[in-house]
Amino acid sequence: MKKLILAVGFLAVMGISSITAEVKYGSFGAHISIPMTFGKLTNSIDGEDWTTRSNSTSLGIGIDALTLFSERVGIFVDMDFVIPLRIKNKVSVTADGVELSETYTQKRSDYTTLSGFQFLIGPVFAILHSEKNLLTVGPGIHMRTLKSKPKGSRDDSSMMGLGLGAAIHDTFSLGQHGYIKAGCDFDFDFFELRDGDSGGFDFTLSPYIGGGFRF
Repeated sequence: MKKLILAVGFLAVMGISSITAEVKYGSFGAHISIPMTFGKLTNSIDGEDWTTRSNSTSLGIGIDALTLFSERVGIFVDMDFVIPLRIKNKVSVTADGVELSETYTQKRSDYTTLSGFQFLIGPVFAILHSEKNLLTVGPGIHMRTLKSKPKGSRDDSSMMGLGLGAAIHDTFSLGQHGYIKAGCDFDFDFFELRDGDSGGFDFTLSPYIGGGFRF
């Protein structure tokens, strides 16, 4: 699944970049992000109600592309390889009207495998477009994957989330073809599969900074 996500995102970026010569504005670059994810998962097991609330902080390394077909309207894609650094979980179980809970924190060093991908793609609208500055906002479709394997475990765990998001980008021109960019993606994944079971949702906030080339 991760290979499919990577291929789709890569093709989207390349497709946008390949047509920039025919449009008003195009850019392609790389960035570093700090995705922060907040989630909730509920299920019932043998008459017990389990609820897991989690929040994590990750490091993202990604690529982004943006194309304007006119002075105001275009398309964008942001894609990241994500490495969670810290995950905090609060697990609550309710049985016979009694609730018990436990909170614990895990680090990257507690896993032999812990990584994933995410991308956001959609239309974009220029709020400000001048020779030196481009400010854009846009909604999009978001997808996120995560694969993990705790140390000492024989089994991998996988997660895929699908939802909607929005992005804001502020781009500053450097010279004739360069730029630096600061932005943030806001994503809500309302459909999730965890090891084949559905349920739960996540909200991810991903501020980032990067740079690249504009055409």
